Amino acid sequence: MRFSHLLLAMSISAMAVTCLASADEPPPPDPQGEPNPLAPPDAEPEPLPSPTVAAGSLQERIEQCKTSIACMPGRWVFQYVRNTNFTLDAGGAEHDQIDVGRQLIRLHPMVNFGSTGLTLHGEVDVISGRTFGELNRIAPDALLDPDDSLDAWGSPDAGEYRSLYLEWRSKAGVLRLGHQTSRWGLGLIANDGNDERHDLFDYGRFGDIVERVMFVTAPFGWKSDAWAKKLLLIGGFDVVFRDENADLIAGDLALQGVISLVWRDLPEEGSTRPWSFTAGAYVAIRDQEDDDGDTLAARAYDLYLRYEHFFAGPALKLEAGAELAFLEGRTNRARLEQAQDGLDLLALGVAVQAKVSAIDLGLEGRLDIGYASGDEDRNDGTSRAFTFDPDYHVGMILFSEVMSRISARAVENARNPELLAEPPKGLELLPSDGAITNAVYVSPTFSYTSPIGLGIDLQGVFAWSDAPVSDAWQTAKNGGYAANHLGASPESSYLGTEVDVGLRYGQLIADRVWVTILIQGGFFFPGGALDAPDGAAGMDAVSKVRAAVELGW
Repeated sequence: MRFSHLLLAMSISAMAVTCLASADEPPPPDPQGEPNPLAPPDAEPEPLPSPTVAAGSLQERIEQCKTSIACMPGRWVFQYVRNTNFTLDAGGAEHDQIDVGRQLIRLHPMVNFGSTGLTLHGEVDVISGRTFGELNRIAPDALLDPDDSLDAWGSPDAGEYRSLYLEWRSKAGVLRLGHQTSRWGLGLIANDGNDERHDLFDYGRFGDIVERVMFVTAPFGWKSDAWAKKLLLIGGFDVVFRDENADLIAGDLALQGVISLVWRDLPEEGSTRPWSFTAGAYVAIRDQEDDDGDTLAARAYDLYLRYEHFFAGPALKLEAGAELAFLEGRTNRARLEQAQDGLDLLALGVAVQAKVSAIDLGLEGRLDIGYASGDEDRNDGTSRAFTFDPDYHVGMILFSEVMSRISARAVENARNPELLAEPPKGLELLPSDGAITNAVYVSPTFSYTSPIGLGIDLQGVFAWSDAPVSDAWQTAKNGGYAANHLGASPESSYLGTEVDVGLRYGQLIADRVWVTILIQGGFFFPGGALDAPDGAAGMDAVSKVRAAVELGW
């Protein structure tokens, strides 16, 4: 979780009055992956998330690796995205990044060492990045993905080792050691960028990566009672390799410890019981020092629930999940005039997912609801803005394009010496990087997949801001009172309406090899929170088109 752009608005506003975003705590892995109660969550690497994947195809291939000496499932994705231009600030600046081409080749090698209980897991992006199109010129150095070069061909960053770790299964539990991705629950604050089950109109680019030693055990597993194997205790220690707050290669040192308790009640093999239930809670503690000497001390508390039920008669499947995260701590990565020693952190985030599938009919309905706290008072020395992990996606335009680009433009304005003589402390924390922050949203989705593999997806996103939308520079010019990127202070909190539709075709073309072709489009209609001042030109509707071909094996 990253500090919100609102935190920086506090800093710039305080300077203007006198002169004129949250932290991610990668927790333990996701507690919903495997039927073996002693197995750690997400023990196998997952495929690259994609809007349309033949149900279970790649995941089933990964599951088969458990009984193989060695295997290497993977995926190749090539996509083209076209965006419309839109206004980023009161000066009329636009992003000018219309056409974008990307591709990715992700491999999941895995080796089992027989009866020793040892397994070597890996995940590598052989190629990942841009292949053609306009480059990003808006604050690239402040973004997680600068997007300012054709980096899919021959760049040192074109390939990335996302995981390489050893797992040992014994009667006492499971030990993991090495370089690995991190995920918990729905991926609200720790996300590996591999959530194809949730991402329909976007896919993960980043993923939290850690150097981890972790042990999973059933503390009462020696008892014969059935409940004893359902209760899991997880403990771990991480050195963060890369997430939205730290980059080990860049000189940031982030250490964190985690302890978690998970209750996982899954049907036993061969059982006809139609339901399963998982609940988890953890505490994660981070101590971080950046390469420039700034510090971050934070504690994350998280609750996660998941329930599934299969109704055999009508062949319906119900799935529901929820995650609540609370963050507290202190940092001096950004400072206010009235808080020179740093800021306190106090933020709340909630996400709920519910899905009903009519399996025989190929129909699916889903509802996503979420809340990321905003910061109503930007001058009290406490940052209350919560930011979801940037790999947690809702829609394809509002958060990933509009709010992301507007927040990046605010960095450019704050750096302009004609506007502000000295940039504020913590300017690099300003961009949202497409993450959900200071928002309340409701997103219904309906999907249909025909027997021949042709499908359609329809999604709506309705979003409001929790606190007034605040652009750092415009708020400064407004005497410290919240003003949006166009310089207005509207009473409305409605961010806008987004409508997305997609057509897809997926087919098995060979043994364990499938292909998917898709085309998607969306429109975003700005709400009152993004209005311009009276008499000034406001934002027009924003559109986006995405076409992709995917090959999995």
